Amino acid sequence: MTYSWSMDRDAHDGRCPDPARDRRRLQAGWVGVGAVWFGACTTVLEPVREGGGTVGAAGAASVEECLLVPDPRGSVWADENGCGIQGSWYMYNDCDLDSGRVDCTQWQIPEPGEFEPGVDGMCTQGLTAVVTDSTQITERWGAGIALDLNYNSTTGKQDPIGFITPPALLRGFRFRYLDRLGTLTEPQSVRVNLPTETTLEEPHFERLPGTGEYLVLFTDEDLRQGSWVEDRRPLDWRRITSIQFQVPNQVGSGIQFDYCISDLSALPDLGGE
Repeated sequence: MTYSWSMDRDAHDGRCPDPARDRRRLQAGWVGVGAVWFGACTTVLEPVREGGGTVGAAGAASVEECLLVPDPRGSVWADENGCGIQGSWYMYNDCDLDSGRVDCTQWQIPEPGEFEPGVDGMCTQGLTAVVTDSTQITERWGAGIALDLNYNSTTGKQDPIGFITPPALLRGFRFRYLDRLGTLTEPQSVRVNLPTETTLEEPHFERLPGTGEYLVLFTDEDLRQGSWVEDRRPLDWRRITSIQFQVPNQVGSGIQFDYCISDLSALPDLGGE
């Protein structure tokens, strides 16, 4: 199994690294901390099965729940769930492999690249960057894991879930969250981000207060953009591109984290609303 790499947005320094040059195996997505937002390049992992080739969407769902089971290398396939979801799991953080920055996430596993499921699901552990002043959070924003939801094998980019063909009407996600240290509580509890094409800088999110099973519906009142966003807007679920589980950094010597996501399911809207 191999991966191909492509960049689909400008970096914070005005350019994206050349994947043919440095094979950057990292996705630094758009996340928010406090009242400031920042961006970086997005590296899209192309799921490719052993023997070559990708698969198309499975079509509109006719089941109550679409379990998104990753293969041994962390890829989810459209023909193996009833909702047409296809993409790869990956880790991401605030480090920049091009610049060689050291004032970023101190360590994180798994390493960038293929993401093998563990006994407890898709797990990550590490230590965020040291932050001595709140203004530093714009660059030292934290770390997380994520799943892309509609990888387009033709364009090599990530499409929103509303582009799945035939259409799959969705109403949310269900998953189990395990905080293996039991320390990720407010204000450093893990966030579920649902970035869209139009809210990449200011995604809607909810917080996970502790270990348990969660149901995140697109209509949840708690699923909103941060209070610091001046032009807040309703969530357009059709434009969601991924689901992210992020540890937001705080002022201090770094946040130690060790958490897992398992039994992730997409929930069809069988009523067609």
